[in-house]
Amino acid sequence: MRRHLVQIAAVTALLTLSACSSSGDSSVGPGTPEPGASGRTGAADGAAADGPAYEGPDLPGLAAKPLWSVERKSTTDTSTTVFALGEGTVAIANAVGPEPSATPAYGTSSDSLRQQTVELRDVATGTVRKTLNVYGEVSGETWLGKPAVIVRGQQPRTKADDPTAEKPWLIEAYDERGERLGGGEERLSMHDSILQDGWILAPEGGSKEALSVRRVGDTGAGQRMNCSVTDACSYAIARGEVYVVGGGGAESKAMAAGTMFKYERAGDTSQTNGRTLVALDPATGARRWASDTLVRPAGAEPTGNTSADGPEVLGSLAGKIVISWAAAGSEDGRVVGLYDPVTGKPAGTGPTSPAGALFAVADPEGKIAVLATDRDKSRSTAWETASGQTLWQQTRGDDPLVPVSIVGGILWANSGNPVALDARTGNVVAKEPELALTAEESVPTPVGTRHAYTIVDRAVHVFAVQP
Repeated sequence: MRRHLVQIAAVTALLTLSACSSSGDSSVGPGTPEPGASGRTGAADGAAADGPAYEGPDLPGLAAKPLWSVERKSTTDTSTTVFALGEGTVAIANAVGPEPSATPAYGTSSDSLRQQTVELRDVATGTVRKTLNVYGEVSGETWLGKPAVIVRGQQPRTKADDPTAEKPWLIEAYDERGERLGGGEERLSMHDSILQDGWILAPEGGSKEALSVRRVGDTGAGQRMNCSVTDACSYAIARGEVYVVGGGGAESKAMAAGTMFKYERAGDTSQTNGRTLVALDPATGARRWASDTLVRPAGAEPTGNTSADGPEVLGSLAGKIVISWAAAGSEDGRVVGLYDPVTGKPAGTGPTSPAGALFAVADPEGKIAVLATDRDKSRSTAWETASGQTLWQQTRGDDPLVPVSIVGGILWANSGNPVALDARTGNVVAKEPELALTAEESVPTPVGTRHAYTIVDRAVHVFAVQP
């Protein structure tokens, strides 16, 4: 009998699309358990070894058979991390070292804070381009907008260490070729700060009225983004990111596409709950633009209406800022627009969706995006980003649908069980019983525009996307 699909991971942030690469210095990673061991070792070129046979389901939008497969090498079932790096690289991190000897970082498990090997494989052939030997938690994120392997770790304690002394966190970033992009030591509490795109974001003050922003490894105080008392806004860590929260319930991501955000009270004092969203340069704190001067998308409430509690940054899409505005004539509807992060110039419009839009997924080319509301009662809205046209939208009577990924024109989503839909029409392509969940499997995840990977049992399988 054929095995079926991977467990769907919840998506709580807009997908940042980037296929850039960058070179850097070749410094070693943040350390290994053996003193003097290299933090990065090269692997010999060559064809990928024959992997296990694929015994999963037929995956709509993908070829019938994988291009290559490789068995997971972790010493535990839960400690393999797989992610895409740009257009042509798949990173496979396997925990292989001894049990951890340091306190796990905020948001990590004891399994993740241990010696790991990170294989950077060519997506088309499976050839290992480089192997990183690191100690810490490994994840696929961005570093100043570039796809990166991020390692959060600590040097393991030795017998000579003072057991009461706090050891610094070591944060390192590598590109898809295994070249170091940057990093450094951090002694701040990881419970009160977030690493995002190579920046450390730390809410400050008893009521979190300010946000400290600085590059990883910088010794200075960094920039301070203040919320004044009259602005009645604050910063909070939620869903693994930092948000700026304003009066009336407005909630905006504090950073997206290399831009910082805060709220100010609207200039018109009659707007008791009115909020102006201000964009700032994270390196200098300089003001870039404010929402009261932006061109609002069609259907949004005009400037001056007292019910406009403030636009909200949902994230970024293909390098543009995604902002939702209160919809005209609606108690809870929101209208989406795309904007240049530096100038604030409009770059596209989007659909009207229910309030509470928190996250979305997009296809690798950024042509189709799917917005969704909160996870418990999620309702999805698909839109064509170039035209702003709403392709399809769920109503209150529909089953909740949490979007996960778009691969080969297929939207993979969770509706209690996995379901595959045509991303452009919303028509169901496959669902239960064909797509039975098992605990160790995942839905297809894109690697650039032409490939995708999935995990079935103890193997990673990479497929070509069907034309």
